[in-house]
Amino acid sequence: MQRSGAASIKTLTADGQALPRASFTLTWESPLGAREARVTLFSADTTEVYRAEHVTGNSVTVPLQALQAITAESLLFWTVDVTDAEGRVLSSGSRSVRVQ
Repeated sequence: MQRSGAASIKTLTADGQALPRASFTLTWESPLGAREARVTLFSADTTEVYRAEHVTGNSVTVPLQALQAITAESLLFWTVDVTDAEGRVLSSGSRSVRVQ
């Protein structure tokens, strides 16, 4: 699997943005022809909080249950990896987000 630079994926959720726990939605813009995405949300110590596989849209809402143990204002990190039409995996690189 080939990895490419972050230039092909634009994250629309602002870096460091605080999101409401009840509607914790991460958004991005995939390159034209993207087939699917994998979104990973993790803590500062790299513990995985949530992962969504085979996402076909440009957003994912993290279930409230996945955020139950996360305290308010906690800093989390997320990445989105998109598979393009040619089978290449493009990565957004890691971005930060806070839980309200």
